[in-house]
Order: sequence, then structure tokens, then C-alpha cells
Amino acid sequence: MGTAGAVALTATAVAIAAPAMIPGPDGFQQNLKLNSKQGAFFDVYQPPDQYNDNCALGDLGGAIADDRGFSPGNDASGPNGGAGDTFDGGLVLWVKGKNGRSPFEDSDSTGNLKGRRIVVGAEQVRGLVVKRIERAMKNTPTLRSLIKLKNPGGQALVRTLIWDSDLGTDGSEVVLLSSDGDRKLEDDDRWIVFADDRENPGDDIGTLGLYGRGGSVTPTQVFNPLKPKDGCISFKVRVRIPANGVRYLLFFTQSNDDKPPARKRARKLNDPGGELVDGLSGNIRSKIVNWDL
Repeated sequence: MGTAGAVALTATAVAIAAPAMIPGPDGFQQNLKLNSKQGAFFDVYQPPDQYNDNCALGDLGGAIADDRGFSPGNDASGPNGGAGDTFDGGLVLWVKGKNGRSPFEDSDSTGNLKGRRIVVGAEQVRGLVVKRIERAMKNTPTLRSLIKLKNPGGQALVRTLIWDSDLGTDGSEVVLLSSDGDRKLEDDDRWIVFADDRENPGDDIGTLGLYGRGGSVTPTQVFNPLKPKDGCISFKVRVRIPANGVRYLLFFTQSNDDKPPARKRARKLNDPGGELVDGLSGNIRSKIVNWDL
């Protein structure tokens, strides 16, 4: 379990001029955090902590190397600081092409913070120009991740996108609820609620929302952390981006400090509306491939 970076939530977002560079344990970091009223606290901008295997912090192989990728959910915690870390490194994006895969990197360690939203990138990854727009909701403990995938070339590209997280459950992860109503993690689950104990969770209860009804892509594979008990979970989807075109992926992540609200909020991802989709224009919605909004 990582050290939770939790603080008491305030009624307004933290206002920090960008870029604000301060020395950190891994060199320089931009100390940006998004706080929202009755909402989520996420370490939205931390030193890169992506490693070179299938899991955000290397639990599959233990290798500490290749510190390059961007994690907006490192030690993310829930309302009012919550009970503990939801992730030991989460929501890391990989792009896989014909000749390997690469993480979304934050090469200049600079993000653009406005209110409860931070924009990171754009970055060149496996032939795509990728940008991440992370937004903390105001009235629900939800982080919305909008991934912009731009194909600058004259031919269509097909890429596998990997959404990768190291749960803060330290080998004791359980599924409290999934989108089909059971307590299993399966390839066709649109969202899952997870914890480190079924009856008395010690850490915050997390929800990963991957895709919605009617989306044009669905997961091709889910790496299930419940079998090896290593705390690592990966979702894979294949996306076709037309020549000189743009497509988007949309993900929702929630962090709760109790089971009933976690289940209630997760069910709203079946048909997200209101604040969850606030600010998404019609043009963007029409190009989101994993939800039909």
C-alpha cells in the first residue's frame, strides 16, 4: 500500500499557478491537486511512476525501471480524505501498435490546470497524438478522463489502448459489484466496484468505469487481478482512428469511503448524464467510441 496523499476537501478547487515546479523525491514535480466539494481527491499530478511491465507500479515483475508514464491516480483517495489509497498508481494509458507498446508520457512535466480540470499533453505515442483531459466532478467523487486520439497521417490506424491500474489492495482485492450485478470481473463488465475486503474495507472503495451501452468498441480483454492476487488490472480495447481524424476514449473513476454510496454511484454509470458529461460538446460526444452519449 502506498502512502495516501489525502487531505480534507474544501468547497473550491485549489488555485495554483501553472507551471509551479518544486523539488520532489524523483526530481521535479508539478504540485497540482484537484479538490472538489463533496467530491474526489486525486493526486492528479505526481512524478511519473509508470514501470515497464503490465502494471502501473510493477507488481507483476517487481522491476523498477522506465519511469516515464503519467498516472493521475497515484494514492487517490475518496471524500474527506477517505480511509486510504484507492490506487498505488492508476489510470495509466498504453498505446500498442504492430511493433510494441508505449505509455502516454508527460515529457515536459507540465500540465495546464483550470479549476477542476487539468490538460496533459499532447504527446506522440505510436503514431498518434494523444492528449489527456482530467476533470474532477464537483458533487460526486468522480474523476473523468477524456483521452483524445488524433491520427495525423493519411491512412487509418488501428491501435490497442490499455487502461492500466495498480489497485491499492495489496493482494487482497475483491469485487463488490460489477455492471451485470454479480461479484465477478469479466470481459463484458462495463464497470466494477472493488475493495480490499468484502465486509470491512480498510482502504477507499474504488470504481472503474470503462465503457457504456451502445459504444462502438468494447473490451477485448480484461486482466483479472483476483486470480494472481497481484493488485494489477488492465482493460484493453481496439480503436480505429481514420486518416487525419480524431477519436476519443472516456473513462470514469470513483473513490468512495463506504459501500452503499459506491454501489449507487456506480449504477449511474449505466446511463451517465448531468454533471458526469458536463462540458462535452456534441462534436466530442459523437467521436467517443466507448460510450453512446
